[in-house]
Amino acid sequence: MLQPGLDPVLSFGFPMGAEWLCILVFLVVIAVICVVVFQAVTRRPPAEPGGFPVAPQSFPEGPAQYKVFGVDRQTKMDRVWMCMADSPENARVKGELEGIVVTRVERI
Repeated sequence: MLQPGLDPVLSFGFPMGAEWLCILVFLVVIAVICVVVFQAVTRRPPAEPGGFPVAPQSFPEGPAQYKVFGVDRQTKMDRVWMCMADSPENARVKGELEGIVVTRVERI
């Protein structure tokens, strides 16, 4: 029962320990919600790769001039050697017979 002359709005007092803790938890929850919403709104979708797919060029196998890249077994230096061969595998074997540790073969 209200005492005469007291306004019910003024019946609230200054917050004490437990009330401050509740206010702090409430503010932390609001801050976390704001951060989550901000991250969700500003998140960019992953960029799609540009351009269009390109199939690698495949040269017809057959007699041609090949460039053999590798390392010379004796000198341990990089070496590029050119030869005529019937296929890239044939050029690789010829390079190995020349003393090259073959790393790549390209058709010229």
